[in-house]
Amino acid sequence: MSSDIIAAISSVIGDVPRPVALHEPLFAGNENAYVKSCIDEGWVSSVGAFVNRFEKDLAAFCGAPRAVVVVNGTCAIHAALMVLGVQHGDEVIIPALTFVATANAVVHAGAVPHFVDVEETSLGMDPQALLAHLERVASRQGGQTVNKLTGRPIRALMPVHIFGHPCRLEELAAIAREWNLVVVEDATEALGSTQDGRAVGSRHTAVFSFNGNKMVTTGGGGAVTTHDEELY
Repeated sequence: MSSDIIAAISSVIGDVPRPVALHEPLFAGNENAYVKSCIDEGWVSSVGAFVNRFEKDLAAFCGAPRAVVVVNGTCAIHAALMVLGVQHGDEVIIPALTFVATANAVVHAGAVPHFVDVEETSLGMDPQALLAHLERVASRQGGQTVNKLTGRPIRALMPVHIFGHPCRLEELAAIAREWNLVVVEDATEALGSTQDGRAVGSRHTAVFSFNGNKMVTTGGGGAVTTHDEELY
């Protein structure tokens, strides 16, 4: 599989006589004018016309009623987990292949990362592996799912769209419903990706990142999109 990935990348970038970063930011539009406008008007922090516009446009682009921007993608995951009810000592299921921020945000929320294997096709969490793993290590007790090995509640499932490739989200979400797990969709690498004709982030509470290596960058920044007015 690794040789296939290398061949695919080489076919895109060609024979380049220098190291090529995984993602390089491209500034070719109104960036200078917009940043200068922020500086001239003094709105350079967490509020202002550009913030409001960005939230509105992001929500519309993702097909979600609401979007809230935050300082970075890790903070977006942390906030989403907290408002969805993840508590200190809970476990959150995440894929074994992801950027460290996914696990870091779980720890920031006082919870414990619980890893499940991924599949080769999408590089995302494998639904069959998830179901088999839950049937092996978990039990349903009083309306919640408990890890029989640790005694801790398993509270949430956080699939990740690795490198922008949508994982088998709805299969994973169906398993989450069966096991009483809340879903946080980690779409930090997948802004603009679609699945079954719908944008990622359009079905569940989802998180995005706007770091320098993302599809759209604001230098940093992150966001949470949601259909739930109470969570918003």
